[in-house]
Amino acid sequence: MPRIKSQRSLVERLARQTWPKPNTQEEQQFLTWIKASSEASAEDREAGAEVLKFDDTNRPDLWFAEGLARQWRSLLGMSPKQYPFLQTTPDEAPLRVKVVNPGLSEVRPYIAAFLARGYRVADDEDLRGLIHVQDKLDYTFGRQRAKTSIGLYPAAAIQFPIEYVLVDPDEQTMVPLHSENDVAVPLTTILGEESTGREYGYLLTDKDGRRLSRVPFLRDARGEPISFPPILNSKTHGQIVVGDDFLMMETTGTDLTTVQLVATL
Repeated sequence: MPRIKSQRSLVERLARQTWPKPNTQEEQQFLTWIKASSEASAEDREAGAEVLKFDDTNRPDLWFAEGLARQWRSLLGMSPKQYPFLQTTPDEAPLRVKVVNPGLSEVRPYIAAFLARGYRVADDEDLRGLIHVQDKLDYTFGRQRAKTSIGLYPAAAIQFPIEYVLVDPDEQTMVPLHSENDVAVPLTTILGEESTGREYGYLLTDKDGRRLSRVPFLRDARGEPISFPPILNSKTHGQIVVGDDFLMMETTGTDLTTVQLVATL
């Protein structure tokens, strides 16, 4: 069953409530409401964290601070938070994503994306919360990125439409997300030297375990590197920082239903 770790202060700020004290009737009522049990150690609580294990997988929205806060407020009879920045896109809106290479159908065929305005990454806690959502969905629904993987980006740095393409990993270069020297390197170097490349590079091999000669890549309308899915974002156009208030989220994958579900969550 799903097990999550969340910072109490973030949930409290979003819910405008105080987290129940451990081993109290109030805590037990809250845990019953969300169908979970607490597995937080004394060290976790000392660090301001809560560890929850859910009884089922029916409510993945509760795996994150935002969903916990929304459910908490609703159970207390408070009005759910409104999201006026959510709106449908007019049919005549410009195309935001172009799939350029038909060959992607044999590698990682599906992509879904959306833009988000009106939410500001207020502090490091907010930033960690976004990364937690990304990692949790990649691990669960994404089956450790095999079915889907998520990318989060500062949309203001991107010129649309973005292009989803296949590239030669020996020729295409990119500055890795956590690079200290800001030097662009070939994608093959990222696969061999970056931790995520070594961990997930097997997803870009053929049935005999040989590395693919052409791999998925995201670039903007100027040709600027955005991401090397499902491995790593570009540091130049794929790094969210505190203060960003215009974001793009995309998910690529091998299963259309899961890609759509993850984008909806």
